[in-house]
Amino acid sequence: MWQVRKVIALAMLAVCSYTDIREMNIYLFPLLVSAAGGAAVSVAGCIFAQGAGIMRDITLPILAGIVFILAGRIKSIPFGEGDAYTLAALGLVIGPWGSLQLMAAGLISAGVFTSLMMLAGRLRMDQKIPFVPFLLAGYMLGLIYG
Repeated sequence: MWQVRKVIALAMLAVCSYTDIREMNIYLFPLLVSAAGGAAVSVAGCIFAQGAGIMRDITLPILAGIVFILAGRIKSIPFGEGDAYTLAALGLVIGPWGSLQLMAAGLISAGVFTSLMMLAGRLRMDQKIPFVPFLLAGYMLGLIYG
């Protein structure tokens, strides 16, 4: 089951990264499809596997997703609503702790990238950068290095 989740998450992050880089926008349709796929895998796991719980696999990610979406609406937080929706959908696919770890990896890698670009004079303080590609990079590094 985890292989299916990994493929869903990777495809979702790749599509969202592309649109985030090209248009600085994240479309909700790929997120909804991915979240539905993650929920379907969770329900199938709860039905066919003993010991799997709905609370852990569906309810907890939904609650974490609500927190991400509410945080995305706060203007002082460095990521926007689209990033919050992406993290919420990832919570249903890879779990709430996985999405929190991925957010931390994305924030660290984005911070390092932004600092280097600012030192090189290629980025100003008021410019925005797409965040989802850093989530994709962190997810791919996590897949490679486990």
